[in-house]
Amino acid sequence: MPLRHAFSQDILYQKAFEMSGETNFSLSNTTLDVGDYPIELESPFDGHDGITGVCLLIVFVLSMVGNGLVVSALVCLEDLRRVSNLFFLCLASFDLLFTLTLPFWAVYFLYHWVFGDIACKLFTGAYFVGQYGSLMLLTAITLDRFCTVVLKGRYTAQPGRRLRYARVVCVATWVISVIMSLREVLISVHSSTNGTYSCEIEEVEDKFWTYMQIVFLFLLPLVIIVCCYSCIFRTVLSVPNMRGRYGTVVLLFSIVTAFFICWGPYNLVLYLFTVLDLSVWETNEHIYLAYVICRILAYSHCCINPLLYMLRPRFRSLFCRLAHCSENANKPISHSAIEKCVEMTLME
Repeated sequence: MPLRHAFSQDILYQKAFEMSGETNFSLSNTTLDVGDYPIELESPFDGHDGITGVCLLIVFVLSMVGNGLVVSALVCLEDLRRVSNLFFLCLASFDLLFTLTLPFWAVYFLYHWVFGDIACKLFTGAYFVGQYGSLMLLTAITLDRFCTVVLKGRYTAQPGRRLRYARVVCVATWVISVIMSLREVLISVHSSTNGTYSCEIEEVEDKFWTYMQIVFLFLLPLVIIVCCYSCIFRTVLSVPNMRGRYGTVVLLFSIVTAFFICWGPYNLVLYLFTVLDLSVWETNEHIYLAYVICRILAYSHCCINPLLYMLRPRFRSLFCRLAHCSENANKPISHSAIEKCVEMTLME
């Protein structure tokens, strides 16, 4: 997990210098030995890590239930030849991948990293694949909606071609997000300090990649999405026969907005920490507190999308139909049971 210990360690050393006029002292864990008087130093961020760990477990439960229902409803009851359903399924898959890493990070925050080096790199990769994939797919969904509503023409004249494009986009999003996360996997470090194991991304001097990430993985998608939805809303509101698409557009816009509200502050704080020289103790403490709040907000994103889906009557109906099928099942659902459930639902 990036920057789990970076702030607290710097602040402990700075605090130690402030408390002692001596230059000779030893710092082991949180104990400072100044002359004949050992002083216990307690990191001001230990409580923050505990709160973060508990919040991650709560987000994990909510996201697994919510996104699990979305995937089950789409696979069992919906036609995946519809482009919107395919995109929603792919987006929920990215959220589930991100969610599966949360219990391990929760243990890390509550205790320390006990899962070894391979797991450190594996879950770091899954963390960034989920984050990068969601952002790229949301951008692709926005462009698809822009072409469908604003451009129309050849793009909507052949639904089969649009479906093929959507499938290619979903596959490409997975491939690109995996490739882009390889850097974080390679520089993630599993280390031990005084018997406490950590899993962190190694800090590098070259800031070029940081700037590239900010531009291409946040600012550029943000500009594209804002421009596209401005045109989409103007078209939908100005053409009477497109009012029926208004609900879908609002849902997609809500999903995109939630993503940037959750991840925007988090990326901003990481950018400030990476670029600026935070050598003053008070500044570090405030920045770290902001980072903790933004981090929890960012992780909660994976459980927000299912709540937004519930705003649409079609998804509420899907969840009700899925619950109806499950209640009538006397044994664990098999493939044949799912087919029977779908047939029963279609007959209603």
